[in-house]
Amino acid sequence: MPKDNQRMLKDYFGEAPLPQFKNKKTGNMEKHQGNVSPFYQLLTEKGEVVSDISPLSVSTKGTVLQEQLTDADSTNNTLTFAKNLEFIEIYNYHSSNEGKFEINGFEVNVPADSSVCVNLGGTLGKTVKVSGSTSYIVARYE
Repeated sequence: MPKDNQRMLKDYFGEAPLPQFKNKKTGNMEKHQGNVSPFYQLLTEKGEVVSDISPLSVSTKGTVLQEQLTDADSTNNTLTFAKNLEFIEIYNYHSSNEGKFEINGFEVNVPADSSVCVNLGGTLGKTVKVSGSTSYIVARYE
């Protein structure tokens, strides 16, 4: 049976785990004192370290909304964005028609009344050519 200081630390009610890390030198669980740790740890329920993750290896690219266009912004079924499209989200809110969205040389099919997030490759471009749907929202993220 582990010592008390080697178990997962819980809140005052003993329910939710506190922000914590396992000190590799002592093997004890310690309360995380703000963002001073040079890494994050993935732990098992028993508090065993599965892996260390450097925050430098975690990318936030593609998570910040930069621009959003709708079917009302299209000209000849084409949306034109201010910058090249790499990370996008498409919401096809047409009640019955699947939408086909041609972006960077790829055709992305989005069923009626659903959405999809895509990290695109191909030849980067600023346009989205739409067919099939007349009700949609396309968002560009960086």
